[in-house]
Amino acid sequence: MKFTLRQRIALSYHAFKDNCAGVAAIEFAYLLPLLIMMTYGVIEASRAVMMHKRFQRSVALIGDLVAREEEIGTTPALAQQAMDGMMRAAEHVMSPYDTSSLKMGVTAIQAAPNDATDTTVAWSYSYEEYPVSSTGAPKNMPAAGMITAGNAAILVEAQYKYKPILTNLVPGFDMEVTWNDQISHAPRGRCPKFGGTVC
Repeated sequence: MKFTLRQRIALSYHAFKDNCAGVAAIEFAYLLPLLIMMTYGVIEASRAVMMHKRFQRSVALIGDLVAREEEIGTTPALAQQAMDGMMRAAEHVMSPYDTSSLKMGVTAIQAAPNDATDTTVAWSYSYEEYPVSSTGAPKNMPAAGMITAGNAAILVEAQYKYKPILTNLVPGFDMEVTWNDQISHAPRGRCPKFGGTVC
């Protein structure tokens, strides 16, 4: 039986229309980018939460370590070495994540004997060039009522730059988020001396 050109085209069209081979592959091709984004999103969100918790834990650790001390080094050089050692402990808390962008500042704040709002820096320490106030400069606590007249507090301020995984995997994808944290501790005893400096 001979078919006309029109009949052959109609038969070919119906055969093509009814053929389901490859539909699953096409659907998968449509869904693949979405699945990749969802997988990456879950991994990146978990990683970000874990890194942020470690960052906060390292800041709290430094505050706790400093607040426990009665004297941090008898000379400025020994005090610097002692604080550098504490910072290495904070780096270990952050591991296995990168600590190259971790910066911290530790400040001992002393309130005036008769005025809790008159607070000055007794001493300060900077790690990786975190900006800190110099000794004797006025420095407020993060909130009112955190220190009483005549007492001292240890304030730790920190910064960390978080970079998603794609920053290293995709050329041209350059994104980072800066996290900031601060915590204050009351010294266990009196305000710790720092390299011979008395609060």
